[in-house]
Amino acid sequence: MLHVLLFSSSALRSATDLRVATAAVAQRAETLRVVALTSAAHGVTRALATLPTSLDGGATEAVAELGRHHQRLADAVLSADAQATYRLRLAQRLTVLRGHLTQQATLGPTPARTHAILSEGPRLMAPLLALALSDLGLAPTLADGTTLLHAGLEHRRTEAPPSLINGPITVVAGFAEHGATGQPLSTASPSSDQAAVRLALSLRADRLVCWGDAPAPSDLTDVALRSEARLPGPEGRRLPSPVLEPLVEAGIPVCIHGAPARRSAEPALGLS
Repeated sequence: MLHVLLFSSSALRSATDLRVATAAVAQRAETLRVVALTSAAHGVTRALATLPTSLDGGATEAVAELGRHHQRLADAVLSADAQATYRLRLAQRLTVLRGHLTQQATLGPTPARTHAILSEGPRLMAPLLALALSDLGLAPTLADGTTLLHAGLEHRRTEAPPSLINGPITVVAGFAEHGATGQPLSTASPSSDQAAVRLALSLRADRLVCWGDAPAPSDLTDVALRSEARLPGPEGRRLPSPVLEPLVEAGIPVCIHGAPARRSAEPALGLS
């Protein structure tokens, strides 16, 4: 059986949240194949969306703060060796982010460039989860959401079995950026929710499990798109979730775990 797990930003506020996500993946991987999609850490998507468009000191400091935020999470959760590995990956992702910002500043903003910037949020978080799982002695595969989604859709068209997931755990940066045509795969703005639904469909998952707020249209999406759908399975309940409607039609059960209550003893690290 294959379960797709989505960890929304509201479930990735702190080091404890990251530990909870790690334990949830590890537990299910004992008996299932798991594809775990990570959203950006809480507050990161908004920070990326509001980065200065000029290459000045403000943009440089904002990118540096994103790096410090993620390194604090790594230092709080990972082993020393894993922290060092993440530090290298973090530096690589921040270099890519600076490149996207340079393009946008010199050539002007386009939807594809904006999506590329925002996609760096999940790509900063996914290696954290993968390394935390490695610290438990597991061997997760780290995949890119765009690549996996396109491959999964190709398998769905040819009715081939979902052999894309070869190991027990695949960790995915959960935002599908854009296709070969340059058109965003999400409708109005980057959405790990939509990527999770598309992957669950294309890989013919047996269940989608969401941690955090229930999938719903992005804040940037017209609220008129909201409608109600009944989720199949014993956990089913009515939710304003047009994003989930394709799963309802396909008969794929959905389980929603609400974002954990904030812990007074442990405030969220960094961004809010």
